[in-house]
Amino acid sequence: MSIPDTPKDPAGRQPSRPGRGPLVVRLTGAADTGKTTLLMRTLPLLKHDRAGIVEANPKGSDGPPLSVLNDVPLVEASKAHWRKGFLECIRDLGDVELALCEDRDGPLESARGLGEDVLVSVVTPGEVGGLQQELQEVQCVVITHLDSAPEGFDLDLVRRDLRAVNHDLAVFGVGLGGSDDQGLVEWSNWLEARSRMHRS
Repeated sequence: MSIPDTPKDPAGRQPSRPGRGPLVVRLTGAADTGKTTLLMRTLPLLKHDRAGIVEANPKGSDGPPLSVLNDVPLVEASKAHWRKGFLECIRDLGDVELALCEDRDGPLESARGLGEDVLVSVVTPGEVGGLQQELQEVQCVVITHLDSAPEGFDLDLVRRDLRAVNHDLAVFGVGLGGSDDQGLVEWSNWLEARSRMHRS
């Protein structure tokens, strides 16, 4: 997605790619799937891209138009759940290569096609079986809470089954307890590879 007239970033610097927008990645999922934790643990692993965050599910009232979280531009606004507001929030991030957008809690059906480049479904191991209807719409599934998955949960088997429905689907499994970062590293590397493709 190209977003024209990208504004200056908070430090007043001009965009490095005037007229070229970031890769916009929207994360959907129910409450307690770990979308926020996934984003917070992903940011330190991004080695090449300047990232920004849009939070459509603010914990309190909507925040200021633009703030900063750990040196990362952040927009908190419930309007980001709707297309016009979503695109405004992306513009407010300024000069970023990668916009990571956490949609408000709820199923994918509640907000299709806001203007993202990549749509990601974030689910727990127990929710994987309910994904069939949305697998043709998403480009990626991130299965969280693997560190507390039921006994016998087989990520490789689940990945195979999901790709039988959508063979282009990227599937990652992550444990959000901090015990194993391998899945997070693979996920963050995939994001940056998609971002490079977007800029080329």
